[in-house]
Amino acid sequence: MPKLEGIDNADKVIDYQTVIRDKTYLGENVAIMGAGGIGIDIASMITEPHGQTLDDWLHDWGIDKNIDHPGGLYPFPDSTTDTNVWVMQRKEGRVGKGPGKTTGWIHKKTLEKRGVHLLGGVTYDKIDAEGLHITVKGESKLIPADKVVICAGQESVKPFENQWPEFGDKLHVIGGADYAGELDAVRAIRQGVELAAKL
Repeated sequence: MPKLEGIDNADKVIDYQTVIRDKTYLGENVAIMGAGGIGIDIASMITEPHGQTLDDWLHDWGIDKNIDHPGGLYPFPDSTTDTNVWVMQRKEGRVGKGPGKTTGWIHKKTLEKRGVHLLGGVTYDKIDAEGLHITVKGESKLIPADKVVICAGQESVKPFENQWPEFGDKLHVIGGADYAGELDAVRAIRQGVELAAKL
C-alpha cells in the first residue's frame, strides 16, 4: 500500500484484489488510485452494464449487424453507468498509456464512453470521510468517493535471493515478482519462455 494519510481507513479504502474476489459494491462514487493495467481493468469491471445482451453490446460499439449503414457502422451513443469513477495516476501524460498496445486503446475508449474521469499528474494528499483529496497542476481537489480502490504500490517479491543460497542460480524470479512496476503480462510471458528455453 502507498504511504498516505487515511489509507488505513477500512470503511473508505479497499484493495483491488478484494474488489475482484468479492465483487464488492463500491457505491456511486469510486476513486481508483493507479492507472496501469489493473486500474483500467477495475474501472472497466465496475462500469460494465449489467444484463447486457449481444444486441446491446453491438449497439454500444456502433456495429450495424444488418449492414444498413456504410461499413456496417453507425455513430454510437455514449454508454451510461450508475457509477461515477475517477482513475488517477501520479505520472504526467496520458492516462491508460501503460496497458498493452493492442488492447489498451479499446479499454481507454470504453472508459471514455462510460464517462470515466481520467486524471494524470496527480498528487495524493489524504483520504478522509469526504473522499480522496488530491492536487492536480497546483490545484487542490476533492474526489467525493464512497470508496477508494488501491491499484498501486505493488512490490517485487524476491524471496530466494538470500533464503536459499545453496541453490545458486537454480531459482528464478520472473514477472511481477521480479519487477512490479507497471505489471506487464508480455514481459512476464517472455521471461517465462526465455527461461524455459534455457532449462
